[in-house]
Amino acid sequence: MADLIHVPTLVIQAINLGIIVFVLWKFFFKPYLAFLDVEAQKRIKLEEDISSSAHIVDAARTEAEKIRDDARIDAKTMANEIVENARKEAETIRTEAATEAELARKKGFADVEHERKVLADTMKQKVLDVALKMNEKLFGKNEANEQFLKNSHKDINF
Repeated sequence: MADLIHVPTLVIQAINLGIIVFVLWKFFFKPYLAFLDVEAQKRIKLEEDISSSAHIVDAARTEAEKIRDDARIDAKTMANEIVENARKEAETIRTEAATEAELARKKGFADVEHERKVLADTMKQKVLDVALKMNEKLFGKNEANEQFLKNSHKDINF
């Protein structure tokens, strides 16, 4: 049985195996495990960044929706203010137009009344002149009748 296991070969094989394991461990497994650890850390950081980016994107999306809603509300408010200002302006213009129309109407009535008075005075004067001429032709020149007609024409109203 002693021939089956040759001890010096076994020792040399063990030393060779130890050297191979040491070389593989030192130059292959240890750097590869370090590389895997670095890559795992990179993957974890990347996943955190992706998660953070997703939160940032969600926050930005929420902020954009809020800004859009605020802008929509502001636009509606401005539109309502513009409509209200237009209504007020229209009411002001209508009121001013009504006031101007009323002033023009009153001025027109005053002008008509003035014209009527001027025409009435002119007509009275012409009637008086005709009456005086008729009186002069009928009765001769009589200053008492003339004075009476001039004074009485003031009482005539049209």
